[in-house]
Amino acid sequence: MAELFQNNKPAPDDYFLQKQIEVLLDISSKKVMQELAVLKGMVGKLSEELGELKARERRAAPVEHQQQTTATAAPVSTPSQRQEQPVQQRYGNVKPEEVAIDKFFYFGNKR
Repeated sequence: MAELFQNNKPAPDDYFLQKQIEVLLDISSKKVMQELAVLKGMVGKLSEELGELKARERRAAPVEHQQQTTATAAPVSTPSQRQEQPVQQRYGNVKPEEVAIDKFFYFGNKR
């Protein structure tokens, strides 16, 4: 065995071992390439779906915006309509969320 290393001649098993390693590397690299191609396909499909969803959102957004503008335009009242509405008293119907806390209590002159 020592003679093989001294003569630097490759052993017959080395050639077959080298070919076996090359074949294994080829198989594994082909497998990785196939998996990568599958992943690229999935990413492409997902990007297409994302584009379709964005397009649907763009088409649906103006409709919602128009509905909101018509809903906000309705409550605006003219001065004649305001006179017909009953006047609310300044006490009784007020909720704590509508008034600041410092308005509830009087702490004297604030100057």
